[in-house]
Amino acid sequence: MLNKINIFIIVKDHIATLKDYETKKNSGMDIILFFIVPIILAVLAFLSLKSMSSSLVTILITTQSIFAALLFNLLILVYDAIRKEQTDGIVNQQNDKTDERNNRRIFLKEIFSNVSFCVLISVVTIVLLIIFSFVTKWKVAKEIISFLAYYFVGVFILSLLMVLKRTHVLISTEK
Repeated sequence: MLNKINIFIIVKDHIATLKDYETKKNSGMDIILFFIVPIILAVLAFLSLKSMSSSLVTILITTQSIFAALLFNLLILVYDAIRKEQTDGIVNQQNDKTDERNNRRIFLKEIFSNVSFCVLISVVTIVLLIIFSFVTKWKVAKEIISFLAYYFVGVFILSLLMVLKRTHVLISTEK
């Protein structure tokens, strides 16, 4: 039953895209950039802002909701591009560009994983912010939720920048 809402495959697939393409192994620098740097940013945000204000919570919920909706649309577009690549690959099997087509298909699937991860992070952040809105009496709980929200916003921004760059590369190399 819980298999239907198991999100760990999305996280696993996203982490699998954080690799050095020459060695085909996970990149420690990418792991640091996408998961450790946001901790540092969250600490800095928490030390300067402490607990979030209600106006910041409202702004973050609004922006994360908008991004989640836009990214869902991007998921559909990437899925459509993957299907088109597969269909074109079947039709053009005699073509000499099969390696290039396979690389493009892999790249599209990685973008799909990254966008899925961004949507997941948006949803997690929104849920945290909604919980924050209901927690009124426990200052420690509000501070923990604030720190986690700062962290997930940092992860989201960095992941979104990666999606932007990968989408740019994909489209700019289109012939």
